[in-house]
Amino acid sequence: SLVGVPLIRHPDVKMISFTGSSEVGKTIGGECGRTLKRCSLELGGKNAQIVMDDADLNLALEGVLWGAFGTTGQRCTATSRLIVMKQVHDEILGRLTERTAKLRLGDGLKPETEVGPLVNRGQKERIQAYVEIGKKEGARLVAGGAPAEEGDLGQGFFYRPTLFDCVRPDMRIAQEEIFGPVLSVITVSSLEEAIRVLNGTVYGLSSSIYTRDVNRAMRAVRDLEAGITYINGPTTGAEGRLPFGGRQANGTGDRGRCPPAGRAVRRVPAVRALGQRRRPHGGARRDGGPGARPVSPGGRGRRALAVALGCEATPRRRPGAAARRSRVVTPEEGVVLGRVAGRYRVLSGGNVVEASLRGRVK
Repeated sequence: SLVGVPLIRHPDVKMISFTGSSEVGKTIGGECGRTLKRCSLELGGKNAQIVMDDADLNLALEGVLWGAFGTTGQRCTATSRLIVMKQVHDEILGRLTERTAKLRLGDGLKPETEVGPLVNRGQKERIQAYVEIGKKEGARLVAGGAPAEEGDLGQGFFYRPTLFDCVRPDMRIAQEEIFGPVLSVITVSSLEEAIRVLNGTVYGLSSSIYTRDVNRAMRAVRDLEAGITYINGPTTGAEGRLPFGGRQANGTGDRGRCPPAGRAVRRVPAVRALGQRRRPHGGARRDGGPGARPVSPGGRGRRALAVALGCEATPRRRPGAAARRSRVVTPEEGVVLGRVAGRYRVLSGGNVVEASLRGRVK
């Protein structure tokens, strides 16, 4: 552009921070690399929410409605894929279709509005183009799929919340960033398949899993290739308070940390930081800095997380030791809001608590 390139190349500019598309981000990264200029990039995303067959479907439904449509899909961490176990697919799709059709569009400054406008006419046309692509690829349109033009809505850039079913993981609407109120539903048969589908894009910013099983939750946290993973929460919400950053085509750098002025932030993928980080010599490093290594949550920490999740955690015991009873609680007693760099944000008793967990997962 007339302003961007001279700004990037100017010798007095020591660092560049950019939020935008992956294509432009690659160009900016290349320009910065030629002069060894520090660069922090927040780029595209294709975030997904996994719903297991043991999930609280009411909680999962509220999560995906907010994650996909709460900001009209115009957020880097917005949910654009819903990966559902086949055992609960029909129930959640029926309820989701009904709720999606009833969402209220309007002025974003009015409290009764649930879905606001798009940023401009070009984005409205882009979304319509992707809807046509989805239909041509064989996905089944079950809600939305057209601009909202009745009454005052015709004066702005409004698009009806759109829901596709029967989406294959390799379809363009499941691979490419749309950045609008379009959600693709993908059916899977196992947690392993769900993880494989979620990881099967060039992006890796935010992810989410809904389950009552703590072992499934921690397996997802370990294997999902994303900068932040939510357990029983939508893919968006905590990034304003927690450091996060993407992998692959999502860019470089964590957001939310406080480095010295003029320094880019060191990126630590949250899915790899399964517990409190330590230096080899034993000194605690909570920032995931050089020399840190991950410690998986488990033991007492694993059972504490199970309580927070509303899961059943079978305690580990030494051979010959008496068996101990597991504790099972409801999800309302505790919900993990998010996890970044080994620290968990747990909603319990109306309070938000951060906790670091140690040990090994079963």
